[in-house]
Amino acid sequence: MSVQELTVLHRRYVEVSDRFRSAWSFHKFLGSLSKVLMNGDSSPPSLDFQSVYTDLKEISHHLNASGVDFVKEKLEQADRQLAALSKALLAEDSRITPSAVRKFFRRVKNPDEKVLTQLAKFYLVTYPGDWNHDRLDKLDFLLTHLASESGIGVASTGSREQFRELLEGLSNVVPKQEGSAEADSAGRAEGFVAEVEDIRQEIKTVEDLDEFHERRIIPRYRETKRRLGPLFFNPRVLLKVVTTNLALGERITGLYEQEEREVAKVCREVFSLERQVPMAGGADGSLDADLNRFRREFDRFEKELQSGELKLDRLAQIRYQARSLTPRLRSNLGEGGEPDAETSEMAPIPEHSLAVNPRTTLAHLRGYAEESNDESLRQVLAALAGTSSKAEPADVVIQPEIFPLRLEAREIEAYRRLDGSDPAADLSLERFLIEAAALRVRLNTQAEEIRAILDETATTGEGPTFESARSTVLLADSFVRHFGHLIESAVLEERQADARALQLVRMRLMRDYSGLWLLAFRPSRYRTR
Repeated sequence: MSVQELTVLHRRYVEVSDRFRSAWSFHKFLGSLSKVLMNGDSSPPSLDFQSVYTDLKEISHHLNASGVDFVKEKLEQADRQLAALSKALLAEDSRITPSAVRKFFRRVKNPDEKVLTQLAKFYLVTYPGDWNHDRLDKLDFLLTHLASESGIGVASTGSREQFRELLEGLSNVVPKQEGSAEADSAGRAEGFVAEVEDIRQEIKTVEDLDEFHERRIIPRYRETKRRLGPLFFNPRVLLKVVTTNLALGERITGLYEQEEREVAKVCREVFSLERQVPMAGGADGSLDADLNRFRREFDRFEKELQSGELKLDRLAQIRYQARSLTPRLRSNLGEGGEPDAETSEMAPIPEHSLAVNPRTTLAHLRGYAEESNDESLRQVLAALAGTSSKAEPADVVIQPEIFPLRLEAREIEAYRRLDGSDPAADLSLERFLIEAAALRVRLNTQAEEIRAILDETATTGEGPTFESARSTVLLADSFVRHFGHLIESAVLEERQADARALQLVRMRLMRDYSGLWLLAFRPSRYRTR
């Protein structure tokens, strides 16, 4: 056995050992993720890492010229076992969404950089086996998180150089694809680097979060990365992507803080004006109730802000609510004319159901329905309580007790998930869908009430029936907006089926909401002769 052949065996042993370490780290990561996000209810499958470890340990004692045949046989055996283990881990990984990985690392403070490196290496050494967009997004996140933990930045030249070397080392473990033309690959890589740089420059010009969404920067950037294919692993491209990710995150954080300051400013104005307005009996009879609701919303806003769980849609909701109250308060103080019913009053005034509620269950929802005296919600919950959990949702919606409520199959599923049997279910989303269904029932009920009283005396749109209908319309508007955020999130996370189901329910709500809006704000169009 020549020295060269022995060197090849040593190199292969190192390669298999590295793959083993990355697979073992990934296995431990799956177990930790299960404990943190699912309370251990869903553990990864038990895999036999011990036999591979034993083989590798035995091989290390025979890496010499006298044990060549034995080492070759054992390496082949370890390689086959490791390939089977990796395949099982990839299957388990397919069940995990990129958002779950991000959520896990938000909860785990100061992660070990070596562990992050091993997790990224596992994805790289298994490429292109069952590669998909989710896997790319997860690797992209891990490398960016690793860069953040490594402290690279514009002023940190040493850290950046070290990270560049790390990326080059990781890129070298990616299995080489046959038939690739180096010159062509280099040219395409430069083109993608320029494209990513253009996006990075565009990020700097965005002035607020609304503009970020309007320009669709994040979806366009994500699509660019997905078009890279194997070029994603080019060290130059990868470094540009990771540093752009960091710049994007930093810009969004800055805009987020800017939005928080704007919201705080508007809220302070509301509270300042509130102290000057005499409560009850003012020109705006519903102002007391709306201010009470706003105070409850603001309390939740502050708690979510302090806990670091505040989301963009919650910022938008509290801002819209504060801005809708300001002109009404000024009007009562005589500082301005009465706000136009079709513009300023259409800013959404969301109920507390839009807030994140980790204690959401059917029992809590029923208790809320009783506490708030929400007849529509009680009606929906009572009707669904009488349905069989074994029946298909599509069959349930046409049952005689359910059909008049005009529910969708997705809402039947939401009701069932609120029992807590599905640990992966987003209970705040399921509750929102049930309350949206109840809101549609209320919209239709109030529309019928208005149609029943439309005569010469009702065409002005005055009276408690119209006031109540307008409050419901404002609430429905906030629900429609919240649906928009949910659908956008589903699309960005590649949950196309969820996005379609949410869009269908949203369209149902918009139709009923539009009908009541016309009756509540334009009653003169329906005056009877």
